[in-house]
Amino acid sequence: SQAELRDTLRRQLDQFIEVCSQMGVVPLHVKGHGALYHACNQRTLEADVLIEVLMMYGCEFKLLVAPNSILLDKLASVSTIHPRVESFVDRRYTSDLHLVPRDQPRAVIEDTNEAYQQYLSLNKGSVETITGKMQTLNSDTTCVHGDNPSSLEIVKKIHVCTEI
Repeated sequence: SQAELRDTLRRQLDQFIEVCSQMGVVPLHVKGHGALYHACNQRTLEADVLIEVLMMYGCEFKLLVAPNSILLDKLASVSTIHPRVESFVDRRYTSDLHLVPRDQPRAVIEDTNEAYQQYLSLNKGSVETITGKMQTLNSDTTCVHGDNPSSLEIVKKIHVCTEI
């Protein structure tokens, strides 16, 4: 329910802020995880609850959001939450710039060189979709999933090749 989601998000943010405080760091950004991330980007109810909860904290957050999302549209009228559009180095996109569901073939990019090429493309503002068409995708940050078996190698390649 809406109330349960609100309570769960409050508890999680309270714990997150407490851990940050114990470590002597200030949280600069937040991101929903997994199904919550997708729900907040694709559905009004979840997006509204997330925004409501973040505004309860009275501090400014940078919130990682999907491109062309409901959440991104809603944040246009919120002054204390600053959206940062996120793209994914190790996931393939559909023609409407949604992630290809993981249960479909070729949804996850495990090849290090292919992921690096996608990283370069994303940094130029475009991505090749699962159908092979290039689409504009401007993002502020990129993500590599930690559960990708090649994640460490992908991050190392991006780090080494972008330092040159």
